[in-house]
Amino acid sequence: MAEQLICNQQVVGSTPITSSTNTKETYFLKFLLLYGSVPERPKGADCKSVVSDFGGPNPPAPTRKAPSRWLGAFQLGPPLRVGEILIGIFMKKYIVTILVVLLLLALASCAKENVVLDDSKTYEITSDIHSLDIQINAADFKIKHGDEFSVESNLKYLSVSEKDGVLTITDEAKSSSNYSNAVLTLYVPNGIVFDDVDITTGAAKLTADALSISSLELKLGAGDVRFESLHVSSNADI
Repeated sequence: MAEQLICNQQVVGSTPITSSTNTKETYFLKFLLLYGSVPERPKGADCKSVVSDFGGPNPPAPTRKAPSRWLGAFQLGPPLRVGEILIGIFMKKYIVTILVVLLLLALASCAKENVVLDDSKTYEITSDIHSLDIQINAADFKIKHGDEFSVESNLKYLSVSEKDGVLTITDEAKSSSNYSNAVLTLYVPNGIVFDDVDITTGAAKLTADALSISSLELKLGAGDVRFESLHVSSNADI
């Protein structure tokens, strides 16, 4: 335990002190405020030598240790407030969410849907047909002679309808889908003469037997077209 100073000697500075009791209390409080503790008296030292080191009523400022280097290295700036920290966390989560959504969209666009069935389907045509309206994206499209009108295909989203003598064949799948091994075959009776034929293709390959048509309109994409024989009597737009 530190040995406290108990001395009756007055400490005289530049101004005379009227009361030794008040002076002792004042110096004692100053020590507590500046140093946080009462000074120790070394063994063998008298009150005079200890008090003379005190410095009078105006003692010098205490010596403070400079902060260590490792402490200064971690002082990166003023502390952040709670609101700033929460905003930073929210922004990070928001950015990560956007990146994840963009990645999922990119993967979804790369993954093409397979629109080709394992087995082909046959569509029976019951009415008399005099015109054709065909729109397909991609397939091996063939027009062949047969005993009657019919359609065979393994396209998953193929729509076949007939109304007022017009046979309508439409591929309702997206053009960016997977059309590997897609096949579409239209059978028409031999010797028939069509009034109007409107065929629109994307990347399809079109091959046809002999056809006789009054008015023909072909809108072709990147596919190939080959007719064995084609006779147009009125108008042809290719």
